Amino acid sequence: MKRSDKTYISRDPRLITIRLGGLLHEQEHRLLAQWAAMCAQRVLDLNEKDHRGEGGVRQIIQAAFKWADSDISVNEARKAAYLAIAAAKETGGAIKEVPRAAGHAAATSHMADHALAVAAYSVRAVMASVFDGEKETARLAERQYQIAILPDEIRKLVLAGGRRRNKKFVNLFD
Repeated sequence: MKRSDKTYISRDPRLITIRLGGLLHEQEHRLLAQWAAMCAQRVLDLNEKDHRGEGGVRQIIQAAFKWADSDISVNEARKAAYLAIAAAKETGGAIKEVPRAAGHAAATSHMADHALAVAAYSVRAVMASVFDGEKETARLAERQYQIAILPDEIRKLVLAGGRRRNKKFVNLFD
């Protein structure tokens, strides 16, 4: 079995596009990317306050929106996602979760289940921006926002995917 075969076996087929043998239609995939970009965009200001207005993270999120609107190719969105890795390394402290969220938003163009990571990193970013006694309230508020903006067409898919990956993301999806 090839390495790529193992990767696809462990992934939920509902988050793999039809052209790759899964069940996900292109329109749903683009909705996931748009939702992921909205989640990352919401926490963008946390990064800009601590990172002196770095425009790169904003551009990475814009790449996710552009792919969702069919304005750029998957390869162009993936290039933006790779930039997020460098941005996260350059960003100190817990606020590095913002470029991580942005990168996964752009990477959603390549693999739809990256959208779930955006939700988790966005929650982590919000939790990192508040005092210890406020973390649970912040987590719940961010998750409530994420669920509220979910398009009906992908709501069940995202919620089921979040529950499935809850252990990986340390119960952020509870």
